[in-house]
Amino acid sequence: MSTRVTWIGNDVVDLQDSGLDRKLESRRFLERVFTSSERASIANAGESEVELWCLWACKEAAYKVASKVLPTPPAFIHSAFEVSWTKVLEKENPFIRAGSVLYEGASIPVSVDLSKGVLHAFAWVGDLTGTTEEAPPAGLCRTLARLDETTALWSATYPELIEEFTEEERTGV
Repeated sequence: MSTRVTWIGNDVVDLQDSGLDRKLESRRFLERVFTSSERASIANAGESEVELWCLWACKEAAYKVASKVLPTPPAFIHSAFEVSWTKVLEKENPFIRAGSVLYEGASIPVSVDLSKGVLHAFAWVGDLTGTTEEAPPAGLCRTLARLDETTALWSATYPELIEEFTEEERTGV
């Protein structure tokens, strides 16, 4: 099996981030970001909030791939990137799904992993053959820890981390 991947895109969503609250209740947000079929998927999901952020992360990861593949990066109109699920690879601990994101006729394969309250979406294009089970897993983040957790390899408090940044890096935070 050939697994040479030309381009990849990643997106990570910390479901414990308070900035994610109430998006499920915002009709304007849902209509701007998700297609009608995606909104139906969110509404019918057992855990609607998790479904929302799974779809979001896949769109973000696919956009990063499209930005590399296309001659000029596309305008990021979230609803122009439509996610469809094809397979559940793991049902729990971690929860892993695979599917694709359709953008202007191009299909970008994706997988998404939910483990320890963190979603990791992985999108790719290139010479990738074989079944979805053989595809690069989204679960690469299972060994990651938050930087502010004392068990993290490079852990520190937020003020300590900021102190390590250059002035230019701080402006982006």
